[in-house]
Amino acid sequence: MWNQLPGRFGKHNSVWRSFRRWSESGMWSWILERISNRYRDFSVAVMLDA
Repeated sequence: MWNQLPGRFGKHNSVWRSFRRWSESGMWSWILERISNRYRDFSVAVMLDA
């Protein structure tokens, strides 16, 4: 999966390491909390992972 990223994102291992650090630090939870606070009028959220 990571090795299929377009080259404009840089080396796939570097992208994966950043994603892992963000996951371990709680960054994704923080981002999703901010989004949900901003759009709290919406009752449905959809996330796709292809």
